[in-house]
Amino acid sequence: MAAHLMSFLVDEKSGVKEIIIEVLSEDHPATAKKLYNIVKKGYRKQVSYQAVHKALNELLKENSIVKQKKKYSLNRDYIRNLSYFVKKLEMNYENTLKLPENDFSIKKLNSQYEMALFLLGIMKTARKDDIITIVWPVVWPGFKTPEIYGALKEIGKKTETYCVCSSDGFLDRYFAKYWRRLGMNLRLGVNIETIFEVFAIKDMVILVYQPSDVRVRKHRYTSFMKSVTELEMDRIFLKVIKEKTEIYAFVIRNPMFAERIRQEIVNYF
Repeated sequence: MAAHLMSFLVDEKSGVKEIIIEVLSEDHPATAKKLYNIVKKGYRKQVSYQAVHKALNELLKENSIVKQKKKYSLNRDYIRNLSYFVKKLEMNYENTLKLPENDFSIKKLNSQYEMALFLLGIMKTARKDDIITIVWPVVWPGFKTPEIYGALKEIGKKTETYCVCSSDGFLDRYFAKYWRRLGMNLRLGVNIETIFEVFAIKDMVILVYQPSDVRVRKHRYTSFMKSVTELEMDRIFLKVIKEKTEIYAFVIRNPMFAERIRQEIVNYF
């Protein structure tokens, strides 16, 4: 899973390359046409076939991927040394970010509901007037259980929460009402790309990785639905939130890193 760390917040120029790296980490070898279809349809990236082919050529030159019989795979040397991650980290943080081993941990979770409870436990530790920032690819559904709703309401009262979301579908707008009622400042359709859900809480940055098929399914829900009933809401909650899957939360405890993320997200408001 460490190979995905390099792309939690990427710029638009490198977005296609980041997606290709992620797809090839889970589905390989793959032809250029297959990768183009996944990038365009699975990730809803407005990109031409020529742009994907250009990104593939750049990755080949960087020795991040290899090509055999018109099919692409990750370069094994790249996998071993994670050179791309190191390069991005050095570029973004100019060698100022240091992560001692005891300040980094990985938590395995078995559903999005477990993930929500895990994050809620951390958010509860926030102090009065703390700023919490969140990056969501799609807006989370609202939680109906009194315990979770009550806890979120208390967190909303004592903290300032800012959330940006790259998606802006019908369900994103529908669920956004729930979070805004709880006091969250939330912006939809923000041009920010990530394969992670990103939380900056106190001195921690938490990167939540979910399998690509789960992310794609969530995007399809939010993109294609134009209306919704209460029964459909319950079905979405059970299907997407409580289904069994493997989720990994990378917890990085570093005050400077957390503050940098907070400043970047708050600047959208």
